[in-house]
Formats: sequence, structure tokens, C-alpha cells
Amino acid sequence: MSMVEDVRQIFQDFLAPELRALATQVKANSEIAEAQGKLIQTQIEALTQRMEYLHRESMLRSETLEQKLTGRLDQVIQSFELEKRLARLESREITN
Repeated sequence: MSMVEDVRQIFQDFLAPELRALATQVKANSEIAEAQGKLIQTQIEALTQRMEYLHRESMLRSETLEQKLTGRLDQVIQSFELEKRLARLESREITN
């Protein structure tokens, strides 16, 4: 055998199987990483949907609260106006 054939044989006997094993490990790790990436993406999408739902709910609650407060404020304003009217009527009665 010549030296070139000896080196070629060493590559085939020792390095080639190691390279195949490494390629298999890299492929397996790549598949695991891809699966984890898909899982993370699914989780992100679920969290995004949950946040959008909570945002809509908080907006609805804010609008409801605002409507209630506006109604109560109107009641308070009306009661003040009523008190002013009563005060004017009482002042008229006193002067009469």
C-alpha cells in the first residue's frame, strides 16, 4: 500500500464513522431545537391572545366604570342645582 492509500484507509476507518456520528448528533440537536422553538412560539401566541383578551376586558370595565361615574356625577350636579333652587325659594319666602 502506498502512503495515500494508508491515509485514505485511516480516514475511512476512524474519521468517517466519527463524522457520521457527529452529523447524527447535530441533526438530532437541530430537531430538538426546532421543536422547542415551535413550542415557544405556541406559548407566545397563547400569551398574546390572553393579553389581548385582558386588554379588551379592562377597556370594557373602564368604559362601564366611566359610565357609572358620569351618571353619579350628573346626579350630584342635579342635587346641587336643586339645593340652589331650594335656597333661592327659601330666601324668597324669608323676604316675603
